[in-house]
Amino acid sequence: MALVPVRDALDIEQDKEFTAEGAITDASGNVQFLYYKSFIQAFKVKEMALMDPAAPTGFQRLPGMRDGDVRPYGTRVWDDTKRATAKDGNKWGAGWVASAGPKQSRWFNIRVWGSWRLAFVLARLQIAVWEARNI
Repeated sequence: MALVPVRDALDIEQDKEFTAEGAITDASGNVQFLYYKSFIQAFKVKEMALMDPAAPTGFQRLPGMRDGDVRPYGTRVWDDTKRATAKDGNKWGAGWVASAGPKQSRWFNIRVWGSWRLAFVLARLQIAVWEARNI
C-alpha cells in the first residue's frame, strides 16, 4: 500500500481549484463554501507553523498575506474583535471581504475558515472568479 504524501498548504494553493478557471462555484460564480471547507486543517496547520513569536513588531502585512502577495482590488479586511464586549463576546467577526460592486460581496470569516491565510486566499479567489466571468 502506497502512502499518500502530506501536502503543504502552500502547495495546495497552486491546485487548479484555487484558480479562476478551476474554482468550484455555484451558477452565480460564488465559491462553494462546502467544498473549500475541506482545506481548513491544512491551512490552519501551516499558518501555525509559520508563526514566529520572536518576530519584531513594526511593519506588518495585512493578516493572511505573504511576501509577494498583492491585495486584489475589491478586497478588504474587517475586524470586530475590538468592539466585542463581555456581554456579546461570542458575536465578534474578522476576516476578508470580496466585493464586486455595492450589491455583491462574500465574507470570509476567520472563525469559519480557521485561519487568516485561507480567508485571504478565498477572497482573492472569489475576486478572480468574478473578474474572469465579468460579474
